[in-house]
Amino acid sequence: MKLLTVIADNTDTNFQDNIADGALGANAPTVNTATVIGSNLVQKGLDNEFVYVYFGDGVAARKAAGSPLVGNMTIAHGAAGHTDAGVHIFGIVAETTSGYLTPPGALEQFTTAALNSVSFGNVPTGGSTIAKRHLVATRRITGFNGNLQGYTFYFVPNATIENNTDTFLNNISFYDADLLDDASHLLDNYSEIPAGAVLSTYRDRLLVGATFDNISIILVSESGEPEAISQIDGILTVPPDGYAITNAQELRDILYVTKLSRTDSFNDNGDIPSSWARVGIDDALGTGVHGIANVLNKGAASIDFLIIATYQGISIFNGRYITPELSFKIEHYWQGLNRTLWHQIQVMNATIQKELYVVLPNRSLLVGNYSNGFDPRKIRWAPQTFPMGINCLAITNIDQIIIGADIF
Repeated sequence: MKLLTVIADNTDTNFQDNIADGALGANAPTVNTATVIGSNLVQKGLDNEFVYVYFGDGVAARKAAGSPLVGNMTIAHGAAGHTDAGVHIFGIVAETTSGYLTPPGALEQFTTAALNSVSFGNVPTGGSTIAKRHLVATRRITGFNGNLQGYTFYFVPNATIENNTDTFLNNISFYDADLLDDASHLLDNYSEIPAGAVLSTYRDRLLVGATFDNISIILVSESGEPEAISQIDGILTVPPDGYAITNAQELRDILYVTKLSRTDSFNDNGDIPSSWARVGIDDALGTGVHGIANVLNKGAASIDFLIIATYQGISIFNGRYITPELSFKIEHYWQGLNRTLWHQIQVMNATIQKELYVVLPNRSLLVGNYSNGFDPRKIRWAPQTFPMGINCLAITNIDQIIIGADIF
Protein backbone atom coordinates (compact mmCIF):
# COMPACT_ATOMS: atom_id res chain seq x y z
CA MET A 1 0.00 0.00 0.00
CA LYS A 2 1.33 3.42 -1.02
CA LEU A 3 0.14 6.98 -0.53
CA LEU A 4 -2.23 8.04 -3.32
CA THR A 5 -3.17 11.57 -2.28
CA VAL A 6 -3.98 13.82 0.66
CA ILE A 7 -7.35 15.58 0.78
CA ALA A 8 -6.30 18.82 2.42
CA ASP A 9 -9.63 19.71 4.05
CA ASN A 10 -12.63 18.19 5.77
CA THR A 11 -15.24 19.28 3.21
CA ASP A 12 -14.41 17.74 -0.18
CA THR A 13 -16.09 14.37 -0.74
CA ASN A 14 -14.87 13.44 -4.24
CA PHE A 15 -11.49 12.54 -5.69
CA GLN A 16 -10.64 11.26 -9.18
CA ASP A 17 -7.70 8.87 -9.32
CA ASN A 18 -5.60 9.36 -12.46
CA ILE A 19 -2.18 8.84 -10.89
CA ALA A 20 0.12 6.24 -12.44
CA ASP A 21 1.51 3.50 -10.24
CA GLY A 22 5.03 4.86 -10.63
CA ALA A 23 3.93 8.22 -9.22
CA LEU A 24 2.48 6.81 -6.00
CA GLY A 25 4.00 8.13 -2.80
CA ALA A 26 5.47 6.61 0.33
CA ASN A 27 4.64 3.19 1.66
CA ALA A 28 1.73 3.15 4.08
CA PRO A 29 2.87 2.55 7.68
CA THR A 30 2.40 -0.92 9.11
CA VAL A 31 1.71 0.43 12.59
CA ASN A 32 -0.40 3.35 13.78
CA THR A 33 2.16 6.16 13.54
CA ALA A 34 0.00 8.36 15.74
CA THR A 35 1.24 6.19 18.60
CA VAL A 36 4.93 6.17 17.73
CA ILE A 37 7.34 8.52 19.49
CA GLY A 38 10.81 8.21 18.00
CA SER A 39 11.36 4.45 17.73
CA ASN A 40 9.03 3.64 20.64
CA LEU A 41 5.54 2.28 20.10
CA VAL A 42 3.26 4.14 22.47
CA GLN A 43 -0.24 3.19 23.49
CA LYS A 44 -2.15 6.24 24.60
CA GLY A 45 -5.65 7.72 24.58
CA LEU A 46 -7.17 8.70 21.25
CA ASP A 47 -6.97 12.36 20.27
CA ASN A 48 -10.20 14.26 20.94
CA GLU A 49 -11.81 11.23 22.59
CA PHE A 50 -13.10 10.86 26.13
CA VAL A 51 -14.16 8.54 28.94
CA TYR A 52 -17.79 7.47 28.57
CA VAL A 53 -20.50 6.19 30.92
CA TYR A 54 -22.79 3.34 29.88
CA PHE A 55 -25.61 2.08 32.09
CA GLY A 56 -26.20 -1.19 30.25
CA ASP A 57 -29.77 -0.27 29.39
CA GLY A 58 -29.43 0.01 25.63
CA VAL A 59 -29.25 3.83 25.69
CA ALA A 60 -26.15 5.18 23.98
CA ALA A 61 -23.18 5.87 26.24
CA ARG A 62 -22.58 9.48 27.23
CA LYS A 63 -19.42 11.38 28.04
CA ALA A 64 -18.42 11.11 31.67
CA ALA A 65 -18.58 14.31 33.75
CA GLY A 66 -20.31 17.37 32.29
CA SER A 67 -20.34 21.12 31.87
CA PRO A 68 -22.03 23.65 34.18
CA LEU A 69 -25.60 24.66 33.45
CA VAL A 70 -26.01 27.99 31.70
CA GLY A 71 -28.81 30.51 31.81
CA ASN A 72 -29.98 33.79 33.31
CA MET A 73 -31.44 32.78 36.64
CA THR A 74 -33.64 35.41 38.28
CA ILE A 75 -33.40 36.11 42.01
CA ALA A 76 -35.78 38.07 44.24
CA HIS A 77 -36.67 38.55 47.90
CA GLY A 78 -39.04 35.82 49.02
CA ALA A 79 -41.49 35.55 51.90
CA ALA A 80 -40.58 36.37 55.46
CA GLY A 81 -37.56 34.35 56.47
CA HIS A 82 -33.91 34.87 57.28
CA THR A 83 -30.50 35.35 55.66
CA ASP A 84 -27.32 37.18 56.54
CA ALA A 85 -27.96 40.47 54.77
CA GLY A 86 -25.48 41.41 52.09
CA VAL A 87 -24.04 40.45 48.73
CA HIS A 88 -24.10 36.74 47.89
CA ILE A 89 -23.42 34.88 44.66
CA PHE A 90 -25.81 32.05 43.84
CA GLY A 91 -25.53 29.25 41.31
CA ILE A 92 -26.91 25.86 40.33
CA VAL A 93 -25.12 22.49 40.46
CA ALA A 94 -26.70 19.76 38.36
CA GLU A 95 -26.60 16.12 39.50
CA THR A 96 -26.64 13.48 36.78
CA THR A 97 -28.29 10.06 36.89
CA SER A 98 -24.88 8.58 37.76
CA GLY A 99 -24.42 10.95 40.71
CA TYR A 100 -21.90 13.30 39.09
CA LEU A 101 -22.11 16.92 40.24
CA THR A 102 -21.39 19.56 37.61
CA PRO A 103 -19.48 22.76 38.42
CA PRO A 104 -21.69 25.62 39.64
CA GLY A 105 -23.37 27.38 36.72
CA ALA A 106 -25.86 30.18 35.99
CA LEU A 107 -24.03 32.34 38.56
CA GLU A 108 -25.82 35.51 39.69
CA GLN A 109 -25.10 38.20 42.29
CA PHE A 110 -27.87 39.21 44.70
CA THR A 111 -28.08 41.31 47.87
CA THR A 112 -30.11 39.45 50.48
CA ALA A 113 -32.21 41.02 53.25
CA ALA A 114 -32.04 39.86 56.86
CA LEU A 115 -35.79 39.24 57.30
CA ASN A 116 -36.54 37.76 53.90
CA SER A 117 -36.01 34.41 52.28
CA VAL A 118 -34.74 34.23 48.69
CA SER A 119 -36.68 32.97 45.64
CA PHE A 120 -35.26 31.82 42.32
CA GLY A 121 -36.85 31.71 38.88
CA ASN A 122 -35.78 30.71 35.39
CA VAL A 123 -33.58 28.01 36.95
CA PRO A 124 -31.84 26.30 34.00
CA THR A 125 -32.48 22.69 33.13
CA GLY A 126 -30.06 20.27 31.51
CA GLY A 127 -30.05 17.26 29.22
CA SER A 128 -31.78 13.94 29.75
CA THR A 129 -29.01 12.73 32.07
CA ILE A 130 -29.78 15.39 34.73
CA ALA A 131 -31.67 13.94 37.70
CA LYS A 132 -31.82 16.92 40.08
CA ARG A 133 -30.35 20.38 40.69
CA HIS A 134 -28.83 21.91 43.81
CA LEU A 135 -28.60 25.56 44.89
CA VAL A 136 -25.16 26.79 45.91
CA ALA A 137 -24.15 30.13 47.40
CA THR A 138 -21.21 32.06 48.77
CA ARG A 139 -21.18 33.48 52.24
CA ARG A 140 -21.74 37.24 52.52
CA ILE A 141 -19.16 39.12 50.46
CA THR A 142 -17.60 42.36 51.64
CA GLY A 143 -16.08 44.48 48.88
CA PHE A 144 -17.44 42.48 45.94
CA ASN A 145 -15.02 42.85 42.99
CA GLY A 146 -17.34 41.66 40.21
CA ASN A 147 -15.69 38.26 39.79
CA LEU A 148 -18.51 35.71 40.02
CA GLN A 149 -16.18 32.69 40.24
CA GLY A 150 -13.52 34.00 42.59
CA TYR A 151 -15.25 32.94 45.81
CA THR A 152 -15.97 29.79 47.79
CA PHE A 153 -19.33 28.18 47.05
CA TYR A 154 -21.33 25.98 49.41
CA PHE A 155 -24.40 23.82 49.00
CA VAL A 156 -27.44 25.54 50.51
CA PRO A 157 -29.23 23.12 52.88
CA ASN A 158 -32.71 21.97 51.83
CA ALA A 159 -32.45 23.76 48.49
CA THR A 160 -32.68 21.01 45.87
CA ILE A 161 -35.00 20.73 42.87
CA GLU A 162 -35.69 17.00 42.74
CA ASN A 163 -36.25 16.89 38.97
CA ASN A 164 -35.08 18.39 35.70
CA THR A 165 -38.29 20.17 34.76
CA ASP A 166 -39.19 22.74 37.44
CA THR A 167 -37.61 26.13 36.89
CA PHE A 168 -38.28 27.73 40.28
CA LEU A 169 -37.13 27.41 43.87
CA ASN A 170 -39.02 29.65 46.25
CA ASN A 171 -38.61 30.99 49.79
CA ILE A 172 -35.19 29.60 50.69
CA SER A 173 -33.90 30.70 54.09
CA PHE A 174 -30.39 30.08 55.42
CA TYR A 175 -27.67 31.63 57.49
CA ASP A 176 -24.06 31.78 56.37
CA ALA A 177 -23.24 29.53 59.32
CA ASP A 178 -25.39 26.84 57.66
CA LEU A 179 -23.12 26.82 54.59
CA LEU A 180 -20.75 23.96 55.39
CA ASP A 181 -20.64 21.63 52.38
CA ASP A 182 -18.00 23.11 50.04
CA ALA A 183 -18.81 22.99 46.31
CA SER A 184 -15.91 25.11 45.06
CA HIS A 185 -13.75 22.13 44.09
CA LEU A 186 -16.30 21.34 41.38
CA LEU A 187 -15.11 24.39 39.45
CA ASP A 188 -11.73 22.70 38.87
CA ASN A 189 -13.08 19.40 37.53
CA TYR A 190 -12.76 18.20 33.95
CA SER A 191 -16.03 18.75 32.09
CA GLU A 192 -14.81 16.09 29.65
CA ILE A 193 -12.36 13.42 30.84
CA PRO A 194 -9.77 12.72 28.13
CA ALA A 195 -9.39 9.12 26.97
CA GLY A 196 -6.39 7.12 28.13
CA ALA A 197 -4.72 3.80 27.43
CA VAL A 198 -5.05 2.86 31.11
CA LEU A 199 -8.34 2.57 32.99
CA SER A 200 -8.24 1.28 36.56
CA THR A 201 -9.40 1.95 40.13
CA TYR A 202 -7.67 2.65 43.43
CA ARG A 203 -9.42 3.09 46.78
CA ASP A 204 -12.77 3.79 45.08
CA ARG A 205 -11.15 6.28 42.72
CA LEU A 206 -11.19 6.08 38.92
CA LEU A 207 -7.76 6.19 37.26
CA VAL A 208 -7.16 7.26 33.65
CA GLY A 209 -3.56 7.08 32.44
CA ALA A 210 -1.53 7.86 29.31
CA THR A 211 -3.76 10.46 27.67
CA PHE A 212 -3.09 11.66 24.15
CA ASP A 213 -1.53 14.92 25.36
CA ASN A 214 0.55 13.47 28.21
CA ILE A 215 1.64 9.82 28.35
CA SER A 216 3.30 10.20 31.77
CA ILE A 217 0.32 11.23 33.91
CA ILE A 218 -2.59 9.49 35.62
CA LEU A 219 -5.82 11.37 36.26
CA VAL A 220 -7.33 10.46 39.64
CA SER A 221 -10.96 11.03 40.61
CA GLU A 222 -12.41 11.94 43.99
CA SER A 223 -13.04 8.92 46.21
CA GLY A 224 -16.44 7.44 45.38
CA GLU A 225 -16.95 9.97 42.57
CA PRO A 226 -15.44 8.44 39.41
CA GLU A 227 -16.48 11.33 37.15
CA ALA A 228 -15.05 14.07 39.38
CA ILE A 229 -11.40 14.62 38.41
CA SER A 230 -9.68 17.86 39.34
CA GLN A 231 -7.52 19.44 36.66
CA ILE A 232 -5.33 20.86 39.45
CA ASP A 233 -5.24 18.33 42.29
CA GLY A 234 -6.16 15.05 40.59
CA ILE A 235 -2.92 14.31 38.73
CA LEU A 236 -0.12 11.80 39.39
CA THR A 237 3.09 12.13 37.37
CA VAL A 238 5.73 9.55 36.51
CA PRO A 239 9.01 11.05 35.21
CA PRO A 240 8.77 11.36 31.40
CA ASP A 241 11.23 9.21 29.48
CA GLY A 242 9.56 8.78 26.09
CA TYR A 243 7.63 5.71 27.26
CA ALA A 244 3.98 5.72 28.25
CA ILE A 245 2.33 4.59 31.46
CA THR A 246 0.90 1.15 30.71
CA ASN A 247 -0.80 -0.06 33.86
CA ALA A 248 -2.05 0.98 37.29
CA GLN A 249 -2.96 -1.66 39.83
CA GLU A 250 -3.78 -1.65 43.55
CA LEU A 251 -2.16 -4.20 45.86
CA ARG A 252 -2.36 -4.04 49.65
CA ASP A 253 -3.61 -0.42 49.52
CA ILE A 254 -0.61 0.65 47.42
CA LEU A 255 -1.01 1.84 43.82
CA TYR A 256 1.61 0.36 41.49
CA VAL A 257 2.14 2.11 38.16
CA THR A 258 4.12 0.58 35.31
CA LYS A 259 5.70 1.50 32.03
CA LEU A 260 7.19 -1.14 29.73
CA SER A 261 10.44 -1.15 31.73
CA ARG A 262 9.63 0.73 34.91
CA THR A 263 7.55 0.28 38.08
CA ASP A 264 6.65 3.01 40.59
CA SER A 265 4.26 3.22 43.52
CA PHE A 266 1.99 5.82 45.08
CA ASN A 267 0.14 5.73 48.42
CA ASP A 268 -3.04 7.61 49.26
CA ASN A 269 -2.01 9.82 52.20
CA GLY A 270 -5.52 11.15 52.80
CA ASP A 271 -4.73 14.40 50.99
CA ILE A 272 -5.17 15.41 47.35
CA PRO A 273 -3.68 12.96 44.79
CA SER A 274 -1.10 15.47 43.54
CA SER A 275 0.47 15.36 47.02
CA TRP A 276 1.01 11.59 47.01
CA ALA A 277 4.70 10.74 47.05
CA ARG A 278 6.12 8.61 44.24
CA VAL A 279 8.44 5.76 45.18
CA GLY A 280 10.54 4.01 42.55
CA ILE A 281 10.23 0.21 42.74
CA ASP A 282 12.14 -1.03 39.69
CA ASP A 283 13.86 0.95 36.93
CA ALA A 284 14.20 -2.05 34.60
CA LEU A 285 11.04 -4.14 34.91
CA GLY A 286 7.51 -3.19 33.96
CA THR A 287 4.80 -4.44 31.64
CA GLY A 288 2.35 -3.57 28.87
CA VAL A 289 -1.23 -2.36 28.98
CA HIS A 290 -2.60 -5.91 29.46
CA GLY A 291 0.48 -7.46 31.05
CA ILE A 292 -0.91 -7.84 34.58
CA ALA A 293 -3.02 -10.98 34.85
CA ASN A 294 -6.72 -10.47 35.37
CA VAL A 295 -8.49 -12.88 37.72
CA LEU A 296 -11.97 -13.84 36.48
CA ASN A 297 -12.19 -10.46 34.70
CA LYS A 298 -12.70 -8.81 38.10
CA GLY A 299 -9.25 -7.54 38.98
CA ALA A 300 -5.60 -8.44 39.09
CA ALA A 301 -4.84 -9.23 42.74
CA SER A 302 -4.68 -12.98 43.43
CA ILE A 303 -4.58 -13.61 47.20
CA ASP A 304 -1.65 -11.32 48.00
CA PHE A 305 0.31 -10.84 44.80
CA LEU A 306 0.11 -9.88 41.13
CA ILE A 307 1.17 -11.92 38.11
CA ILE A 308 3.05 -9.66 35.69
CA ALA A 309 4.59 -10.30 32.26
CA THR A 310 7.91 -8.42 32.08
CA TYR A 311 10.83 -8.52 29.66
CA GLN A 312 12.47 -10.83 32.18
CA GLY A 313 9.59 -13.31 32.30
CA ILE A 314 6.21 -13.98 33.88
CA SER A 315 6.76 -13.04 37.51
CA ILE A 316 5.03 -12.96 40.85
CA PHE A 317 4.97 -9.39 42.19
CA ASN A 318 4.30 -8.74 45.89
CA GLY A 319 5.88 -5.30 46.11
CA ARG A 320 8.95 -6.52 44.27
CA TYR A 321 9.51 -8.93 41.38
CA ILE A 322 10.19 -12.43 42.69
CA THR A 323 12.92 -14.61 41.17
CA PRO A 324 13.08 -17.16 39.78
CA GLU A 325 10.23 -16.16 37.49
CA LEU A 326 7.25 -18.44 37.04
CA SER A 327 8.43 -18.87 33.45
CA PHE A 328 12.09 -19.57 34.23
CA LYS A 329 11.87 -23.07 32.65
CA ILE A 330 11.06 -21.47 29.27
CA GLU A 331 13.39 -18.47 29.67
CA HIS A 332 15.05 -19.02 26.29
CA TYR A 333 11.65 -19.15 24.57
CA TRP A 334 10.44 -16.03 26.40
CA GLN A 335 13.58 -14.04 25.65
CA GLY A 336 13.14 -14.81 21.95
CA LEU A 337 9.77 -13.03 21.73
CA ASN A 338 9.54 -9.84 19.64
CA ARG A 339 9.86 -6.93 22.03
CA THR A 340 8.74 -4.35 19.49
CA LEU A 341 5.29 -5.97 19.72
CA TRP A 342 5.34 -6.33 23.52
CA HIS A 343 2.18 -4.24 23.79
CA GLN A 344 0.22 -7.19 22.36
CA ILE A 345 0.85 -9.38 25.41
CA GLN A 346 -2.20 -10.13 27.55
CA VAL A 347 -2.23 -12.34 30.64
CA MET A 348 -5.27 -14.06 32.16
CA ASN A 349 -5.38 -16.21 35.30
CA ALA A 350 -8.06 -18.91 35.03
CA THR A 351 -8.16 -19.97 38.66
CA ILE A 352 -10.82 -22.66 38.21
CA GLN A 353 -8.76 -24.41 35.52
CA LYS A 354 -5.55 -23.58 37.41
CA GLU A 355 -4.04 -22.21 34.22
CA LEU A 356 -2.35 -19.03 33.04
CA TYR A 357 -3.17 -17.91 29.50
CA VAL A 358 -0.84 -15.51 27.71
CA VAL A 359 -1.38 -13.90 24.30
CA LEU A 360 2.12 -13.54 22.84
CA PRO A 361 3.58 -10.91 20.48
CA ASN A 362 3.50 -13.47 17.64
CA ARG A 363 -0.26 -13.79 18.32
CA SER A 364 -0.05 -17.37 19.49
CA LEU A 365 -1.05 -18.58 22.95
CA LEU A 366 1.09 -19.70 25.89
CA VAL A 367 -0.62 -21.83 28.55
CA GLY A 368 0.84 -22.55 31.98
CA ASN A 369 -0.88 -25.27 34.01
CA TYR A 370 -0.28 -24.98 37.77
CA SER A 371 -2.51 -27.81 39.02
CA ASN A 372 0.63 -29.38 40.56
CA GLY A 373 1.34 -26.19 42.48
CA PHE A 374 1.87 -22.48 41.83
CA ASP A 375 5.62 -22.87 41.76
CA PRO A 376 8.18 -22.10 39.03
CA ARG A 377 9.41 -25.69 39.12
CA LYS A 378 5.97 -27.27 38.91
CA ILE A 379 4.15 -25.16 36.31
CA ARG A 380 3.87 -26.94 32.96
CA TRP A 381 4.13 -24.57 29.99
CA ALA A 382 2.77 -25.30 26.51
CA PRO A 383 2.76 -22.91 23.51
CA GLN A 384 -0.36 -23.25 21.36
CA THR A 385 -0.73 -22.04 17.78
CA PHE A 386 -3.86 -21.60 15.72
CA PRO A 387 -4.57 -21.09 12.01
CA MET A 388 -5.58 -17.50 12.82
CA GLY A 389 -3.88 -14.82 14.92
CA ILE A 390 -4.98 -14.56 18.56
CA ASN A 391 -5.91 -11.05 19.71
CA CYS A 392 -7.33 -11.19 23.23
CA LEU A 393 -8.72 -13.27 26.09
CA ALA A 394 -11.69 -13.06 28.43
CA ILE A 395 -13.31 -15.21 31.09
CA THR A 396 -17.07 -15.21 31.59
CA ASN A 397 -19.43 -17.13 33.85
CA ILE A 398 -16.51 -17.93 36.18
CA ASP A 399 -14.83 -20.56 34.02
CA GLN A 400 -15.74 -20.02 30.36
CA ILE A 401 -12.66 -18.87 28.45
CA ILE A 402 -13.21 -16.77 25.33
CA ILE A 403 -10.37 -16.38 22.84
CA GLY A 404 -10.66 -13.47 20.42
CA ALA A 405 -9.01 -14.08 17.04
CA ASP A 406 -8.94 -13.02 13.41
CA ILE A 407 -11.55 -14.47 11.04
CA PHE A 408 -10.17 -17.63 9.46
